[in-house]
Amino acid sequence: MSLARKVAWNTVIHVVGKLLGNIIGVVVVALLTRYLGQEGFGNYATILAYIFFFSAFADLGLYMITINELNKTGIDRRRFFSAVYSLRFFTGMALMFMAGVSVWLMPYPLIVKQGVVIASFTVFFGLLDQIQIAFYQANLSMKRPAITDVTGKSILLIGILIAIKMNVDLLWLLVVWVLSVGIHFAINFAGIRKALRVRIGVDKEFWRSITRKTWPIALSQIFVLIYFKMDVVFLSLLRPADVAQLEVGLYSAPYKFLEVLIAFIPLFMGLMSPILSKAWSEKRLEDFKILYQKVFDSFSIITWPLVVGGVVLAKPLMQLIAPGFEESVVILQILMVAIGIIFFAHLPTYTVNTIGQQRKMLPFYGIVALIAIVLYVGLIPKYSFYAAAGVTVFVEFLVLVFSWIRVNNVTGQKVTWKIFTKSAFSSALMGLVIWRLEDLNVFFVLITGALIYFAVMFVIKGLTVYTVKELFVK
Repeated sequence: MSLARKVAWNTVIHVVGKLLGNIIGVVVVALLTRYLGQEGFGNYATILAYIFFFSAFADLGLYMITINELNKTGIDRRRFFSAVYSLRFFTGMALMFMAGVSVWLMPYPLIVKQGVVIASFTVFFGLLDQIQIAFYQANLSMKRPAITDVTGKSILLIGILIAIKMNVDLLWLLVVWVLSVGIHFAINFAGIRKALRVRIGVDKEFWRSITRKTWPIALSQIFVLIYFKMDVVFLSLLRPADVAQLEVGLYSAPYKFLEVLIAFIPLFMGLMSPILSKAWSEKRLEDFKILYQKVFDSFSIITWPLVVGGVVLAKPLMQLIAPGFEESVVILQILMVAIGIIFFAHLPTYTVNTIGQQRKMLPFYGIVALIAIVLYVGLIPKYSFYAAAGVTVFVEFLVLVFSWIRVNNVTGQKVTWKIFTKSAFSSALMGLVIWRLEDLNVFFVLITGALIYFAVMFVIKGLTVYTVKELFVK
């Protein structure tokens, strides 16, 4: 099999596995919101937000360096992978221990504190498994991880169904989560052991070499965590104790919907980034600009109907995902705007790394993180989850602006807005129609809206058969 076909085949496997896994994940969230209710789901969301805050510090940019370095000529693959794996093992263990201890100093309910201790095992397995996935990606062998992802999510779904049937509390649901992630980790690890013998140990020389390369990535990821993930933590800490967990639940239910939608952007940009990088490194600036424009057009075609449809159909979507969370409808509408901004922001933020400008962007990411903290602390005590959602939109817009300016200044890239405006017009017409149909079956309305959108796009020549092939096939 040629390299191009191998890359394409592994990409298809990865995307299909991710899609099936995310569908199962949405079902799990729907089950949990129904079973736990607003306050119980708030406890669950607080546990996840708190533990993932610590996991960001354990990342250290090791995922990216593993993919980039593992296949370089002359590298000792066994020593390199063992060094990265060991570094992740020790930092992950230390930070999960810190999370499990520090949570007892927080003004959280007892069940949240106990839940963080249990969930720390899940995140620890997940941190190690991320490095394992990087190994499979570097070797263009994604079949096992794709199957494992679906298997792990299926085990989680079955376990949650059994646990709900047995009427257990949140802590036992977290134990089910630990078991499913542990099995997921073990299957992937068994595959790696067949190809490469991993040794856990201290390798200071390699660790110094690795961290010198990864610190800009690690620091930027911490900044991203602050402005993208800390909203739930601040909401849980800054609101009165008697309503905090309930409000976290109302906010987190639509937020999970956001996370599912944006999960596919890195997959798409993961395909585009190497091509952009190759064009840039070979100084084929015209090819670079053409590809950048095509990716921007692709995001325009996808993003506008997604945002408009999500805003218009927020109520039936929330009834489908989390019945009884009526106050979450407005939050979902605000977060749908954030989704649109995040979609468009991924192009320049990925391109910043492609053109080697990530270190120069660190001060801007730091400024955004600082602004986010100030706004969260200043607004959440008074305006609750509405402030959390609004600040998310604002800071994501700042990231889009800063990264867009950096890319334009370095590359001279100027996009054309023809597809963008035609997609916006088609989405507006679609929104008017589905707004009148929102009381009908939500799946029927979604299909109707999609047909209307694409029909209008073809009529006004926002899409043609040729552009579809250009944007989504070639």
